[in-house]
Amino acid sequence: MKSRTNGLLRSVFLAMGIATSASAGCVIGSEACPSVLRMHRGSTKIAVSGKVSADKPDYFSRFSARAGQILILHAEGGGLKTSGGIDLSHPASGFNDSVEADTPFRLPENGVYVIHLRANTMSEGPFGRFVLSIAIRAE
Repeated sequence: MKSRTNGLLRSVFLAMGIATSASAGCVIGSEACPSVLRMHRGSTKIAVSGKVSADKPDYFSRFSARAGQILILHAEGGGLKTSGGIDLSHPASGFNDSVEADTPFRLPENGVYVIHLRANTMSEGPFGRFVLSIAIRAE
């Protein structure tokens, strides 16, 4: 039954555009294995759900985009820390910045970007499920 359930979950993730890994050591959402966000052709938005906990207060996602495109991030639930911005990096170029939620941000480089969500450990009940939505559009 577990194998059937895992196969079903993998199918759901792939249908949502979230890549999964066949590697048993890969924990989706970890720094080493961020969830991969891929939009269907013609789409400008995608959402992914995840969970932060005391054992896993950080969640990483990645996506590809082109320089000049406009990114809008929205995160809710899970007691996420969004004040002061959500961390966004472009490892290939060394770009690293904080992006305010729900605020248009012009992407400076072509390539893969990494979003780093953090649990707000200073609030009550900071852990749980969240939904991260991203919209990317051309200017």
